[in-house]
Amino acid sequence: MSPNQRDHQLWEDLRKGSSPALSKLFQTYADELFSYGMLECGDQSVVEDSIQNLFLRIWKNHRKLRPVDNIKAYLIASLSNAIRDNYRKLKIVPSFRLSIPEDFTIADPWLVQTSTEEEWIRREQQQLQRSLLQECLASLPERMQQVIYLRYSSGLDYAEIAEVMGIKPQTVANMIHRASKKLRHFSERYTERLLFFLSFSLLFFWG
Repeated sequence: MSPNQRDHQLWEDLRKGSSPALSKLFQTYADELFSYGMLECGDQSVVEDSIQNLFLRIWKNHRKLRPVDNIKAYLIASLSNAIRDNYRKLKIVPSFRLSIPEDFTIADPWLVQTSTEEEWIRREQQQLQRSLLQECLASLPERMQQVIYLRYSSGLDYAEIAEVMGIKPQTVANMIHRASKKLRHFSERYTERLLFFLSFSLLFFWG
């Protein structure tokens, strides 16, 4: 049984009143929902409360639930709405911001670690990669960052992203196209700065 088939079976069981099905869905998606929620508002207590309230509301209204095509997309959209409802009551606008993990790296197969100096170059290169990509992502509009996350981290298709964000699938496609152009520009900048950095490092250590 595929993950999608499993989710649909759990959803149907939940609609019939199965509490184990609800627990299994929570176990499957709680971490991913938390990660998404933290990107959307950055407030851990708000995110945790929103996730808990979401599943409590689902259980309370399980007999009224409709069939859905993608359970993950439904849960993310519901969480996003819950977070924004909480912030709306507080008259605060949540801000979606992507961040690059500290251990992020783009492997360079030609850079072989054979000495302390080359290890230093590798670490500095990784920091350069991370800072440039973070700079690129930060330059994207908030909604474009959200589209990128939902497409490439959550694995949703254009129609599912459109459902989560309340926009048209074509708008999603346009955003991804514009973001791709910016990321290609990042790749060009990264190559230029990497070559400069490596040239400087070689002169510093072996010049």
